Amino acid sequence: MRQTRPNLLPDGVTSIGADAFANCSSLAEIVLPGSISHIGPGTFANCSNLTMIVIPDGVTDIQEETFFCCENLTRIELPDGIAEIGSKAFCWWKICWNLCCQAM
Repeated sequence: MRQTRPNLLPDGVTSIGADAFANCSSLAEIVLPGSISHIGPGTFANCSNLTMIVIPDGVTDIQEETFFCCENLTRIELPDGIAEIGSKAFCWWKICWNLCCQAM
């Protein structure tokens, strides 16, 4: 069952560890809280039903394989402060309709 999880994490959480939500097929839409400043490698890898995610302004890099094999991800909003995107961060997508990145 797909779920919209706009508030997956409470405000105040600053970091998401490596592979924290990897292989979580129940995630569909995520808006991360503004307090997040670090997203570990592979955090959302293989989240097969993830379709949309909003990354907050405090995040400055996308680690390797963060969205690896997120085959249904069609919209991702990156903050304007993104300075680095790691290897295979967006690898093995079927489609991506909207990549919103103000810095690039």
